[in-house]
Amino acid sequence: MQKAVFRETGVCAGMHITPHKQEREFQSHFMHSSPLFWDTKGGREILKQLFVGKSLYTAENLYRAKIFKNNVDRGVAGVEPDAFLRHLDAIGDVLAEFGMDLQVLFFFRRQPEWLASMYSEMSRPLNAASQKDFDERIEQMVNNPYQHGDHVIKYDLLYKRLCQSVGRRRVLALPYEEFMTPDNLNRMREFTGILELGEGVDPNKRVNKKSSGERSWGLWVKEKEEFVPGKLTLSPKTEKLIQDHYRRSNQNFSKMLDLDLGQWGYF
Repeated sequence: MQKAVFRETGVCAGMHITPHKQEREFQSHFMHSSPLFWDTKGGREILKQLFVGKSLYTAENLYRAKIFKNNVDRGVAGVEPDAFLRHLDAIGDVLAEFGMDLQVLFFFRRQPEWLASMYSEMSRPLNAASQKDFDERIEQMVNNPYQHGDHVIKYDLLYKRLCQSVGRRRVLALPYEEFMTPDNLNRMREFTGILELGEGVDPNKRVNKKSSGERSWGLWVKEKEEFVPGKLTLSPKTEKLIQDHYRRSNQNFSKMLDLDLGQWGYF
């Protein structure tokens, strides 16, 4: 969907758009280098090549929110949203020297579906991903939230920190549940200044290949060396556990946005 929505405008950079080598170099430093790197000659050159002359940069993986990877990368639960914001601050300072303002547009999603989708995505590097393992990990996260990174999808926290970093008028948060609706598209166009954004895109086309439908996801099956659809579902018990855990955060976020998130089941 990133490719379909953003690529043809000619003023966007990022995943599926920027030349692969250049994009990988930027992401590598964003994920693994100190934010101080962006104020070096090499860092400035990367930012100049990637951003100057562009209106929007799009990427899915700069926000290190891979909750289920913390058995592989023990730092995940402790770095966000702080690491993300430190890099944004440093990049914003450099871009200001080129006469550019940094704005942030992000989509948020109901946590039960977000967690199921993330588990599906992470099922390949995990050992023996399964329905039982997913349900157990959710219970672990709820019971020990600070050790398992529950805060990375506390959207009120992320939104508050982003507003503190770049200014409230430079942050736009939109519901994933309304991703390609006319209202969302109009708000994206107004915010970015890219009036042709999303033109000609079929809003009904399913683009998440790991999702088997609205309520089920595929998992990587090691024996078959492939994703098998329908291996993961959200049981009513697990869904309620997640909803109850994030209810207060979502209610607070709803007030921040002056938007009734209850209409999409956030609380």
